[in-house]
Amino acid sequence: MSGELYNEEYYHSGCGPIPYEEPGPWMEFFGAVADHIVAEQKPEVVLDAGCAMGYLVAALRDRGVKAYGIDFSEYAISKCREDIRQYCVLGSITEPLPDSLPRHYDLVVTIEVLEHMDEEDGRRAIRNLTGLSEQILFSSTPDDTEEPTHVNVRPREYWARMFAENGFYDDLGYRPVYVTPHAVCFRKEIDNLQRIESYERFIQNSEQEIQRQQQELLALNSRLTELSEESSRKAVDYESVISKKETEIQRLQEELSALNGRFTEASERSAQKIGEYEHIIQSSEAENKGQRKALVKLNGKLTEITKKLDETECLAAERQEEINILREELNETKKAYESISKSLTYKISKPFRIISGDFKRLLCPRAEKSLIQKGFLSLRRNGLRVTWQKTKQKLFGQDYTQLAKQALFSEKELEQQRAHRFPREIKFSIVVPLYNTPEKFLREMIESVIAQTYSGWELCMADGSDGQHGDVKRICMEYAESDSRIRYRRLKKNLGISGNTNACLEMAGGDYIGLFDHDDLLHPAALYEVMRTICEKDADFVFTDECTFHEVPEDATLPHFKPVFAPDTLRTNNYICHFTVFKRSLLDEAGLFDPECDGSQDHDMVLRLTEKAQRVMHIPEILYYWRAHKDSVAGDLGSKPYTIKAGVRAVEKQLERLGMEGEVAPVLQGLPIYRVRYKIAGEPKVSILIRESGHQEALKVCLDSITEKTTWPNYEIVIAADGSSPEKDIFFDMLRKTYKNLRVAVCDGKSGNSALINRGAQFCNGEYLLLLNSDTKIITSDWIEELLMFAQRRDVGAVGARLYYPDDTVRHAGIGIGLCGETGRFFKGVSKANYGYMGRLLYSQNLSAVSGECIMLRRDVWEEAKGLDEGLSSLYDADLCLRLRQAGYFIVWTPYSELYYYGPKNDIPDDGDNKHESRRSESSRFKQRWKKVLESGDPYYNPNFSLDREDFFYLKFVRTHDSRC
Repeated sequence: MSGELYNEEYYHSGCGPIPYEEPGPWMEFFGAVADHIVAEQKPEVVLDAGCAMGYLVAALRDRGVKAYGIDFSEYAISKCREDIRQYCVLGSITEPLPDSLPRHYDLVVTIEVLEHMDEEDGRRAIRNLTGLSEQILFSSTPDDTEEPTHVNVRPREYWARMFAENGFYDDLGYRPVYVTPHAVCFRKEIDNLQRIESYERFIQNSEQEIQRQQQELLALNSRLTELSEESSRKAVDYESVISKKETEIQRLQEELSALNGRFTEASERSAQKIGEYEHIIQSSEAENKGQRKALVKLNGKLTEITKKLDETECLAAERQEEINILREELNETKKAYESISKSLTYKISKPFRIISGDFKRLLCPRAEKSLIQKGFLSLRRNGLRVTWQKTKQKLFGQDYTQLAKQALFSEKELEQQRAHRFPREIKFSIVVPLYNTPEKFLREMIESVIAQTYSGWELCMADGSDGQHGDVKRICMEYAESDSRIRYRRLKKNLGISGNTNACLEMAGGDYIGLFDHDDLLHPAALYEVMRTICEKDADFVFTDECTFHEVPEDATLPHFKPVFAPDTLRTNNYICHFTVFKRSLLDEAGLFDPECDGSQDHDMVLRLTEKAQRVMHIPEILYYWRAHKDSVAGDLGSKPYTIKAGVRAVEKQLERLGMEGEVAPVLQGLPIYRVRYKIAGEPKVSILIRESGHQEALKVCLDSITEKTTWPNYEIVIAADGSSPEKDIFFDMLRKTYKNLRVAVCDGKSGNSALINRGAQFCNGEYLLLLNSDTKIITSDWIEELLMFAQRRDVGAVGARLYYPDDTVRHAGIGIGLCGETGRFFKGVSKANYGYMGRLLYSQNLSAVSGECIMLRRDVWEEAKGLDEGLSSLYDADLCLRLRQAGYFIVWTPYSELYYYGPKNDIPDDGDNKHESRRSESSRFKQRWKKVLESGDPYYNPNFSLDREDFFYLKFVRTHDSRC
């Protein structure tokens, strides 16, 4: 048949529903064929006889195989990919090969070609092909007679006979069904005895398969009989039910008929009464005109009363909700108390408790009740183990009181600050909304502002107190008369926290705004340190560390040492909080406080301001003291549940502003910590790349957990195998048959973890790479979704998961740079039930690095980073994340993608006798590359924390710079 028939029209419509000139699906098909050929045949030189547009040649060439092609369609050859066109020639396989092609091949492939030739041409082609190689991968359609170019459609035995005439026989032990279901591998045979044994073995296997299928058929027939009998029984039951229902319907119809009769009688009586009433109405209509006017007025008043009643009901509902929560906590406390009080231990320890109680009342009378309640609640909710861990932390952890007593600055330094003159003149407007502020708190707040070592400030106070708190005005006016920088305004009515703060802002005339609560305190150097940061860093938004206290700052209970600005962390909780100072122009862009977010108005404002800010700076020093008392949020985060709802609204509003789709909900009841579930765009393919570690059982556990747990539908698994061996080949063949969407990439000539991962990544087809250790086990079914929702964002470089050891202690919750020498794992060894410092184990957050044991990133990000540094075997993940951060990407850790880790707790890679030398070399390489980062410190790990521990243990207050003039 002439090659002219195989023109553009043929390849567009004659090769099935997908046009052949569209390479996408065809390259995917031939790529899979090439993977099998490379992995199973391992040829060096291959000929594709009837190569068409050279898709198989291209796929093999891409995998390092010397592949060639021949086809007698000039149009098809002209469409070959430009870089492989030189390897595909125009010619007929019924004639000797052109001189440009080799004369011998490890493998000849001819797919769906010979049925296009008549019998004689096919015979000549087979003679030619069998002279070029000792094995031929052959496929020919056995039943498609409708295709007009198929001139010699024959069954498989026909082609087996044709090849047998040339000394080639079907290799019954190898079924290349990855090409087509009817594909065959013909091999040149010399030993007839070996051929007979092969046939007999094939017949035996076929008989066993038939026997197995017969047994399955018998089992199915038995099951079918059981189902048939069960159906018969149910049919009888259904008939009985139907008969009963028909009787019931007949009874109801009779009752309905009787009701219709009674209804007709009642309608006639009603019509008679209506006539009588109309007569009465007509006779009294004149009298009713005056009453109607009065009724209109009454309706107006009723509407106003109804509106007020609705508002009162809403308020009552909120109060009832608070009461219900408090009652629930009280019931839990009572139950816990009763459980403990009835125990033998409690009865025996009574004398000690009496003595201990006297000491407690002397030392901490205000905190006694709160601590006992918290202890009972912890026993009830978390059990003895977690409660004991918390108790140990209280007994043997950091001494917060001693910590707070350490002075940041000496008196001499504070005097030097007062005398210092900055190169810029900046006026700070400190805004304080007042509402029924106790005199002690009010005076201490104002005095802390007056004590500032930087004098360029004004204090703007708007007072929404009720009539019973007139002392607030008296005290403020007293201070205002003695200091012109203090400004006071009495509001006609309370406008709420946002409205009162907006009134303060109307009074403010400063260049920068500072947010300050009416019952808190500022460190004397707070404005000085903020001013220094603005002058040195040109900051337009500044925040500091803070500390919670009860009566005086020296009785500190909870220092809050914060990371730098981190948008994902801020979205999950307002960790910035106090002390917050920002440029007035930012407020003009972001707008005033939003009353809809009252209760979390600061969170909403900080989110809006940081969206506009260019330089957000953090001062890692405690310059703000947050008072905790019975009416404050600091005293009890659950005391005002409406604040949680307001926080959810604040985060939802930011998502809407940024065009990000997602759902927001609190992580735990009573805590202002939020979980954002971002909507995933489309259904992209995820390539799970697992490095072979040699532990086959561990790998099977990992693969089982993936296939059993994973809910994300579009994924593939690629095993990066370090070389090949007969034992490995058997194991990998078993994996391919057992697990769907699994491929094995044999990576020869590479050594080390990073090199193997880099080579394996070349075999991945997904839009996202998910690097996964083989000694892990999936816990959460939506583990991929939790990583993917962050990885899809263009500002995110990599996302890490939360890993546990088998004893339910934390393995990984992020990597800290500079900890334990080079890197440390946050909260390593801490109980799974622990919330972590400031709840950091509860929420998604930005960090410097995450573990490569489970890390996801987009394909384009991986290519931009050029993969892993092959000189790093254990620090490759930290190095990759730091390079991504250097390129401007965020790194995210999420606690909601959870896995178990069964590897060793020692992170040093096992490189045999040279492991310590290898580790020293790697450490040196890492330290040299990231010297500046290690010297400046991890921005997401406050410098007040110890670098020798991984549990956020406080070291001391750290001076971030020389504050002396």
